[in-house]
Parts: sequence; C-alpha cells; structure tokens
Amino acid sequence: MRPVTDDASAQTGHDTRTARDWLEAYVATYYFSPSLAFWRALEAQALGTEPIREPSLDVGAFDGSFAAPWLGDRPPMGVGLDIKPVRSRTSDRAYRHLVRGDGQRLPFADGTFNFVLCNSVIEHVPDDNLALREMARVLRPDGTLLLSTPSTYFHDSLEGVRRARRRGDEAAARAYMEQVDQRVFHLRYRSLEEWIRMLTEAGLELRSHAYCVPPEAGAAWDRWDAWGSSRFLGRDVHGYLRSRKLARIVPPALWKAIFMRALAADYARAMEEQSKPGAVGISLVLRATKA
Repeated sequence: MRPVTDDASAQTGHDTRTARDWLEAYVATYYFSPSLAFWRALEAQALGTEPIREPSLDVGAFDGSFAAPWLGDRPPMGVGLDIKPVRSRTSDRAYRHLVRGDGQRLPFADGTFNFVLCNSVIEHVPDDNLALREMARVLRPDGTLLLSTPSTYFHDSLEGVRRARRRGDEAAARAYMEQVDQRVFHLRYRSLEEWIRMLTEAGLELRSHAYCVPPEAGAAWDRWDAWGSSRFLGRDVHGYLRSRKLARIVPPALWKAIFMRALAADYARAMEEQSKPGAVGISLVLRATKA
C-alpha cells in the first residue's frame, strides 16, 4: 500500500444535518435493508461529527457504505481497512486508500494514526481484546479511538425475546437470542465496565461513552430484521430487494420512499429517547484517547 502521510490537517466545519437527513442518507444507502438503515442512522449520530485528525483509519471499512454518509461534508478518511474490502462508489468517497488486512494484525507501524474508527465490527472479531490492542498500538499519543459495538442491552430489547417472556417461556427467549446472534454474526456482548478495563489495559483512557438505539428502537430493529431475513424460494427479502432484476421493475428510489415513511415514527421516538440523559440502548459508543 502507499505510505500513510500527514496529508490533511484537522477537519473543520459545522455539521447542519437534521435527524431526517441522517435517516434519508442511510435509507438511500441501505434501501434493501430498512433494519440496517434504521440502526446505522441512529448510530452515526451518536458517533458524532467531530473533526477527524489525519492520518486516520477505519477498521472494518468493507465498501465504505457506513463511513461515506457519516462523513457528510468532511473529507475522506485516510485509510479504510477490511479483511474483504470492496471497492465501490462509497469506498472512493469514504477513503483515500482501501486496503486488505486483519484487525487482529494491523499492517501498520506503531503510532501511524491520529484517529481510528471501528464501527460495529469488533463484536464479529474472534479476539476482540487483541484487535483493541492493535488499534491502540497504531495510534499516536493523544490519538483518538472511536468505537461502537452492541451493548449488553441487546438481547433483552429484541422483540422476539419480549414475546417469549410475555408467555413466560424463558427457554424460547434464549433460543431466540441464539438465533439472532447466528443471523447477525455477533460473538459477544461486553459491559461498559469490561470495556473500560480492556481500554485501560491497552493503554487507552475512556473520555466519553453513550448508548444509542434505545430498547424500543431495538425491538423495532428486530421486527424489521426478522422480516428482511425471511426466506422465500431460497432467498431472503433483503436479497430480493437488492437484486438487479427487481431494480429494473421497481427502482430503489421507490423502496427509499416506502421505508422512509414506514420508519419515521419509530425513528422519531428513538431520537427523542436517545437524547435523554442517562438513556441506554442496544449499541454503545466509546471515545478513548491514547496516553
């Protein structure tokens, strides 16, 4: 890969996007998956729009579909890294360089970056502690790590778990948790206290944290994701909505309009709840700096 250089100073500017703007951006990106658009829009707002000090790195970049809308008017990040990166219009917008690499063995020298983003990725990594240490290793002193991951509130918020518990069937609730974990490839859920310990051991100091996607929004996400994961004739609904054949009949813009309307009420409630002091949610955002 090309060397990482200090080719951009701290980004400046004031983000004026409204809550609806965030939802529209992610529904446009994930028109085939309203559940993903819903979660990502709420998560992106919780991650914030602070200036990004270069050089910067996104661990788990994939095709840039999360980072591009999140960046808004900010310049591209320096490097996007993924174990299976996909070059696309969104990755070209999100990153100056897109590279292949494992988050557990980052292919960069110590102290390469001033800013590292890892959004909803670390819960999929076999050794999250090793990945966290690697991100700390490549950060410069006073560099920032911005990390999000599903929280310990995830399981209890699922609509399927709630339904089972209303029937008094804890076995069914546990089975549903396992089913969802397999569907979304979540390996673990850590408490805030665990994350603070792991950050400290990696040489990082937690500066702030926030929960997003409140429990009721988590239940709404589960309803939408269960619908989108339903299979017909060997393919799930998400796959059908994303297919090029269907796009020739039903343009993605129509799905965007439908899902914007369908998600609006749940999204507005989630935004109101998420903004309250002390709110909890199924996703946890951590901001830490290296000593």
